[in-house]
Amino acid sequence: MEGGDVNDALELLNKSLKMNKAILGDDDFSNCSIYTIMAHVYLKKKMYDEAIKKLTLVWELSEAKFGLKSETTASVFIELADAYAKKKEYADAVEFQKRAFEIYQELESIDQKILGSIAIKLSELYEQADKVDEAIDALRKVSFLIE
Repeated sequence: MEGGDVNDALELLNKSLKMNKAILGDDDFSNCSIYTIMAHVYLKKKMYDEAIKKLTLVWELSEAKFGLKSETTASVFIELADAYAKKKEYADAVEFQKRAFEIYQELESIDQKILGSIAIKLSELYEQADKVDEAIDALRKVSFLIE
């Protein structure tokens, strides 16, 4: 994607968000999809703080609608973990990935493969944060899942 294309995309997304807010309100959950796409564009542009701001709005709206321990909120935590990892702020990335893992662990209908991939990513983030013991513990959680 060329620089102009990315900027054009952001301009269109901002217009779409403005229209959506005018019709449905600032706190409508439908804004989340626009915020999420905007965050992905900001990540592509390496504008990590802007991406994190948009994802934080998604988190707030998701938590307000579905609660803190919902699968929707957990998925936002994974997005935030990814954004912080790209920003190389691994301690924050670990915290969000860990929160997502804990929420997914409590869900009854979660696929064990998904839970395993979240734990593996958590282990990788711990390793990047130079927390080897915690990385090993996260991998142990994966071994319990596949037994």
